[in-house]
Amino acid sequence: MTVDELIRAFCYFLMFPAYMYFALVAWNRRERLVAWIYMILSWFFLFLLIGLSTRHYYQPLVPLLHINTGIVVAMALVVGWRATALLLAVLAEWHVLKAAPRDDEQRRIDFV
Repeated sequence: MTVDELIRAFCYFLMFPAYMYFALVAWNRRERLVAWIYMILSWFFLFLLIGLSTRHYYQPLVPLLHINTGIVVAMALVVGWRATALLLAVLAEWHVLKAAPRDDEQRRIDFV
């Protein structure tokens, strides 16, 4: 293994259990979508580690490439879903705040 491959393998080895831990913490906080994002990231780095090792010591495994592509697609879908949900929540709150007229006394009470 070259130094570059060794460094990447070590980083993948550190990242996949770390993201799984983050997923478990988020799951316990009832943040299910965030937990799924972390879990998919964990799987992604695990399969990158396996793919890097098998490419160097044996030969590339075609099913592993398909699994890794599926994980990347799943990660894009979950992250896109989460980003869209956050954007819609922010826009809805902004619209409600903008639509509600407030008088000067109410503003003074808010800042006191």
